[in-house]
Amino acid sequence: MNTLTKMLNKKNFRTVWFIYSLLSLALVLFLLDYITGKTLSEKYIPANWNVSINNKQYDNVELDSFRFKSVSKGDTITLSTTLTDPPKLQSPSIYIPVSQSTVNACIDNQLFFEFGHERYSDNRPIGSGFQIVSLPQDFHNHELKITMEVTENNAFSNIDNIWISEWKDSYRFILAENRLAFLASSFLIVFGLILTILLLFVTSKTLLHIDILLISLFSICMGLWTMSYNNMFELFSVEIHTTSLIENVSILIAPLLILAYMNIYIKQLDNKKITTIYRGLNIAQFIISIGIIALHAVNIAHIYEMITFHYTLFIIHICFFSYVLHSTDKYVKRQKIIYNIGIAIFLVSVVYDLITYIVTRYNGHKLLNIEGISVFGIITFICILLLDLYNDITLRKMEQQEKELLIKRAYTDELTQINNRRFCSEYMDKLQEDNNQEYSIISLDVNNLKQINDTYGHAKGDILIKSAADVISKAFKTGIVGRMGGDEFIVILHTDKTDAINTLINSFKNILDEINAKTEDLYVSIAYGYATYSDVEDKNIESVYKLADERMYEHKKVMKSMQSMKTSEI
Repeated sequence: MNTLTKMLNKKNFRTVWFIYSLLSLALVLFLLDYITGKTLSEKYIPANWNVSINNKQYDNVELDSFRFKSVSKGDTITLSTTLTDPPKLQSPSIYIPVSQSTVNACIDNQLFFEFGHERYSDNRPIGSGFQIVSLPQDFHNHELKITMEVTENNAFSNIDNIWISEWKDSYRFILAENRLAFLASSFLIVFGLILTILLLFVTSKTLLHIDILLISLFSICMGLWTMSYNNMFELFSVEIHTTSLIENVSILIAPLLILAYMNIYIKQLDNKKITTIYRGLNIAQFIISIGIIALHAVNIAHIYEMITFHYTLFIIHICFFSYVLHSTDKYVKRQKIIYNIGIAIFLVSVVYDLITYIVTRYNGHKLLNIEGISVFGIITFICILLLDLYNDITLRKMEQQEKELLIKRAYTDELTQINNRRFCSEYMDKLQEDNNQEYSIISLDVNNLKQINDTYGHAKGDILIKSAADVISKAFKTGIVGRMGGDEFIVILHTDKTDAINTLINSFKNILDEINAKTEDLYVSIAYGYATYSDVEDKNIESVYKLADERMYEHKKVMKSMQSMKTSEI
């Protein structure tokens, strides 16, 4: 039984899952209470912005509905509005979205915030996210002006709302608006880490659960991607460029894991054409992922410039996976239907998020004004996968028990429940193949079995055989004990030292005497003889056994002769 089966047997699995569920529920309740249990201050969203893109003017626009052609490196965007009738705030702060651009923010042309200029001058990526900045106290009825210089090609085609709130509530607003994505992505990361650590130990010895390990790693990647995509890492004071790097690297690694997982279905399909396409996609994805990361590391090209192409390739992978999955349906058992539904939900949700990202980046429109649903698709799939894993482990355990039972029946004597002739013969063959030179064989035979059977019946004879087996097993615990048939027994010892063998035989005699002293209606008499490896010239284990058998019969004759003398004296 492997380590994972031991840890995830029925009792332990339920216990661990119950504890994990309680802890997860406690965390969720705590976060929800923190988010909703306290009153947030009013959020002020300035309206009627005047927007200038490369000197092209747009007047009185609302940012949440304003769309424009995707801007590229060197383009300049200027936003201006008068902060009329904002709420009175003790510690005002402003939320400023940042997307691959430098930022200058002014109140009445007085600079109070700037961002990204140093990284841009060094040709380093700025990243996408947000900045929470303190506002001057006297910002009321003054002009707010924000200037952005774009640092990457095809950077963005819309601008998120800019809003003002109390400093103490600014991050809570962000968390409240993205709480579902935050909770779901946190679950994926934590759960994936726990399962990965557990499975890394198991798969270091066997590849039995490599598919679960791949899904665990994938869930971590998608959790990191979702957390970064929704700018959640900034809540923990992570730099914007670091958050963007986590987002892009995660989405570069994730397809490699999906392709590796796809191998399970490719093998089932056994189609040369599809296998060739699969291998080609593997090679292309590996080269592209490593290439993009390498180019970014040496600062030749930034990940952000190439990521849209990679997203498109990822969608191709998932579409190919869907085709492979559909093609292998006829090979999948009916009980796997729920499992495949989980994969379908996961595939659709991931493709939707990838397409939404591309569409939003180039024309600013969201498909259904919903994003980040892939994380819920992954959670659905993982829950189904765990249920399937639990059923699979239970089935494997039952099959293993059945296999062990069949093996035991094949190699166990039915009457005495010790090793049978087949087991002992195979064991001797293995001993001969291993060329082990330190062994001895004891041949034993129960006396008077035929007489007991003829006089008292075979039931009494069976009791005699069982008693003899118990005595031999107790005396020779360090050896291999077996019944060769009828009244014949064998003991194989891993020693050829005469003193050690005689010590065991003396123990055998003492145990035999104790049994006979306690039993009034049954007398157990056993003849024995032994031989060692060094006793035969041809060094063949069959010769050793034959010699031990001959010595046993000599001892048997002596015992019968002594019994006859006692009978005649009486």
